[in-house]
Amino acid sequence: MRNDVLRESAAEERRTARTTVRSERWTNAEPRELCATRPSPPRGLPRATRCSETMHVDVAALVLSGIAIVLAGASAWYTRSQAKWTKRGALESSRLTSIEAARHHDERLPKLEASVDDVNGDMGFLRLDVVLASPEPIDSVTVRIRTSQGVRFTPGVLGVPAIGDGLVARSYSGQITKWARSTAWRIEGIPAQPMPDELTIDVTARVGEEAWESTHRVPMPYSVLDSVL
Repeated sequence: MRNDVLRESAAEERRTARTTVRSERWTNAEPRELCATRPSPPRGLPRATRCSETMHVDVAALVLSGIAIVLAGASAWYTRSQAKWTKRGALESSRLTSIEAARHHDERLPKLEASVDDVNGDMGFLRLDVVLASPEPIDSVTVRIRTSQGVRFTPGVLGVPAIGDGLVARSYSGQITKWARSTAWRIEGIPAQPMPDELTIDVTARVGEEAWESTHRVPMPYSVLDSVL
């Protein structure tokens, strides 16, 4: 009889000890109610340990999600910045290219010299010569005599329209090109208008699609000063 009582007492102590251990495991891991809602983990692991590991996985997933969001934002910012700097670089490159092209254009400005001669003397006839004095050849020139000067190109001569005011002349085939360095046109006084002391002309020189404009003031020969035709 006494032995039975002792055995029951020992069994009760063992049960109490196991209950205490389980309670400590629940306390170290998670609240019992939270762990009870989680799926059952693989066999062989204490429930408290399995619940704790599940929580660790969730925290890690949350951290990784946060890192992914930060990286995505950084990538978007970097992409926008690159696009902005690329656009700025393209604009700056275009601006520098334009400046360099303008500088090169100015450096190639043809040097032209103009003169008026009294051919055969004593008002035989007047000739306007335009000479290319710079080394690079040009394709053509266009000369315009400014109005109200009492002088015009003789209508119908080479490079001058037969009909019109006679104030515009163009170089013609074989003139002021690679082989010829000058061109000339016959000019004449406009009836009832005095000859000027100095003839002002505007000249446009062309090479391909490029054009240069210049203004020249050309002294008139002494033989025609103050004359009236």
